[in-house]
Amino acid sequence: RTAMLMRWPGVFRPGSATEQVSLMFDVTAAILAAAGVKPDRKLDGENLLPVWTGKQPVKPRTVFWRYRRGDNTRKAVRHGE
Repeated sequence: RTAMLMRWPGVFRPGSATEQVSLMFDVTAAILAAAGVKPDRKLDGENLLPVWTGKQPVKPRTVFWRYRRGDNTRKAVRHGE
């Protein structure tokens, strides 16, 4: 778990938190949605703005990611707690 701070007066309540599993890809998708921009291709992330603002409930997600540096590759999956 890594903390992330967001500030958007009138949208995010000060001091609020979410249990929603999110990736940086999701932040990109949310910023584009908030700006009214339709991406020209499918994004890896998901617009979680409705969840982050409390308009939709937290949804279960299974997320996968890969880290590669040279010949060293590590993969991970998160499913549930």
